[in-house]
Order: sequence, then structure tokens, then C-alpha cells
Amino acid sequence: MQRDDDVLAFDIVYAAQRIKRFSKNLTLETFQTDEMANEAIQHGFIVIGEAVRHLSERVKDSKPNIPWSKLVGFRNILVHAYFGINLERVWNVITEDLDELIAALEPLIPPSDTTDS
Repeated sequence: MQRDDDVLAFDIVYAAQRIKRFSKNLTLETFQTDEMANEAIQHGFIVIGEAVRHLSERVKDSKPNIPWSKLVGFRNILVHAYFGINLERVWNVITEDLDELIAALEPLIPPSDTTDS
């Protein structure tokens, strides 16, 4: 895997983990009314989609179970639909799809270069 792919995989996993943390104590109803959580979570999905756009085809081909084009398409909707975003659909992605994405990409991230002294 190329170094850029390492960084992009890290960005995707980190953004997905942040989305999970931001949504941890929310319900669909509170998510729909909490503007700050909503914006933060949508931004995380935008980061994921942008990083996916730049992943090498080799990495994408190695994980055919990940709907890469749907992740990019989801990013495009969030960036361009503005006020027409279906928040229930966003919530469903959080609750149904993110754990699988994290699990699939975590093994692609090399161990940290830092060591404890």
C-alpha cells in the first residue's frame, strides 16, 4: 500500500470514529434537532468521501465489500444538497454502516511510528 493510501485510510477511520463518538448519546430525534452534532457528523462524512475519492484503485479492489462509489456519492449529496439532506438516511448510515467501514480499513493503517520511552 502506498504511503498516501495509509494516510487516507487513517483519515477515513478517524472521521468514522469521530462520527461514532459524536452520535453516541443521540437518538434519531435528537440528531435531527441538534444542529451542532448534525454539522459535525455531516462534515465527517464529507471527509470520508473526499478521502475515498483519492484512495488507489488497488486498495478499493482489495475491499470489494465496501461501497466506495456510494461513499463518494453520499459526500456529493452532503456537499451539494445543502438543505435537502435526508437526516434519517444519514442516521441510518451511522447506525448500520460505519462499524463495517472502520473494521475493514483499520487493518490498512500501519502501527504508529511513535514509541513510548
